[in-house]
Amino acid sequence: MFGLPGYIYKYSARENMDTTRDNIESTSKSSTKFSCSDVGYEPNRFVNLGDFSEDLSCPICFGIFRQPITTNCRHVFCKNCINTWSMKSLTCPVDRRRLTKLCKPPILIENMLNKLLIKCDYEQFGCEEIIELPLLEQHIKCCHFKPKETYLLVQSCK
Repeated sequence: MFGLPGYIYKYSARENMDTTRDNIESTSKSSTKFSCSDVGYEPNRFVNLGDFSEDLSCPICFGIFRQPITTNCRHVFCKNCINTWSMKSLTCPVDRRRLTKLCKPPILIENMLNKLLIKCDYEQFGCEEIIELPLLEQHIKCCHFKPKETYLLVQSCK
């Protein structure tokens, strides 16, 4: 579940998210670190981004939206970016209005993202695939260029 710390979220019939204040102090005090797969996509990975780079960029990480979320003041952010931000501040990073609700992004944003073509995560290992963004996760699970996991064996001293 995503959202502002200390809030409980429920999907309504319109798929908006209603917020109700809750006394969850531990959530707002926890510090979360995200890997690069948790923030926006690097713009240079897209082959057809064109003039839409600024329109589809998160104002926090400056990457192309990953799991976009809209605030009550209608700004759009990556889900993990706004969640991390909201652990420190309950105001919008763009206009400083109080954050009270997180919603799905406008369908236009989703449609634009779904039409983007992105290079595989494993391009540096030789993969030349260019995939529609919604299919990227499926591709990287079975990509033949995915590095094999390596294990470090440590012998105990006796």
